[in-house]
Amino acid sequence: MSFDVCNIPNDQIEKLRKQYENSLFNDIIPWWIKNSPDYENGGYYTCLERDGQPYAGDKFMWMTGRQIWMLSHLYNKHYKNDEWLKLAQHGAEFLIKYAFEENGKMYFRLTRKGEPLARCLSLYTECFTAIAFAELGKASGNTDLLDRAAVMYGKIRPRLGRLSDTALLGYPLNVQFHLHSHDMMRITVAWVFNDISPNNRWNADISLSVDSVLENHWKPELGVLLENVSPEGKAILDLPEGRMVHPGHAIETAWMLMEIARCRKDKMLMQTAV
Repeated sequence: MSFDVCNIPNDQIEKLRKQYENSLFNDIIPWWIKNSPDYENGGYYTCLERDGQPYAGDKFMWMTGRQIWMLSHLYNKHYKNDEWLKLAQHGAEFLIKYAFEENGKMYFRLTRKGEPLARCLSLYTECFTAIAFAELGKASGNTDLLDRAAVMYGKIRPRLGRLSDTALLGYPLNVQFHLHSHDMMRITVAWVFNDISPNNRWNADISLSVDSVLENHWKPELGVLLENVSPEGKAILDLPEGRMVHPGHAIETAWMLMEIARCRKDKMLMQTAV
């Protein structure tokens, strides 16, 4: 089945591939490896200037989880670079030591030394930590991390899809919203888990998320993917929260849908993602 829905010439595709490959491996990854690790206190600095110097010492655990996942994923998918694996383990040690409350929920933000600064947004932090543990567990052969990731997802999953009255992380409203971000997170975690250990359970959650994005949040008549809709998936355009479009989330979801379409050979889904 052909997926040339963008009609990009082959020579341009190859040029783009080389451009992004060079940017990733010769610019982005070396920059973060050089500047982000905190070898005195553990973990990674989050807030960095363009020259790599930290402008704040506090550390965001959602980004720590994503960074652990990224380094582990590159190790698993590209080549066995021991520096990547060692640095992923460095971040995981700090996260495990400081980021969890006794009830299993996580702090969103810590000080340089690992003291809690904020508890908000634990759900997203937990999602990124689950994929970090899963990917690092595979890279390192640590089955305890793989098991811990699965347990975390079991606790996360019932909270994804719950309606929210605080769509923009501010004050609550007398309105309930269905959040696109929850569908994104379900796809993200289920996709990583299914890639590491294929299972109908993960596939079902991927399908659930795809259906929800397309039925609730993608509005082709408006040409937008709305972040916050009514519980029934209707646009709430008389409220700013209901008109919100998040370019980063839209790009991320489109990329995820393309990956799913490619694996499932679903040309209609690919076209919709494009």
